[in-house]
Amino acid sequence: MSNKGLTYGILAYILWGVLPLYWYLLRAIPASEILVNRIIWSLVFLAILLSIRRRWGWVKPFLSQPKTILIICVSAILIAINWFIYIWAINAGY
Repeated sequence: MSNKGLTYGILAYILWGVLPLYWYLLRAIPASEILVNRIIWSLVFLAILLSIRRRWGWVKPFLSQPKTILIICVSAILIAINWFIYIWAINAGY
């Protein structure tokens, strides 16, 4: 029996507990700037990963589905709001 799930769960909780310390060290930088950097670097990392694995085939069919694009955009906005509040709250001492 493998304990991968338990190990990954524990590592996720540790990371989630340590992450506020990282954001606190960046408290002099506005939360919006931290969030924009996080979004940009995530996009760069994803583009590199997709290029290395040659997995761009799904993009064209995806772009032809307006309803799916709308759902993804709304989800992305909600996640960005969540992260902004999280980063702002830590930097503001809450």
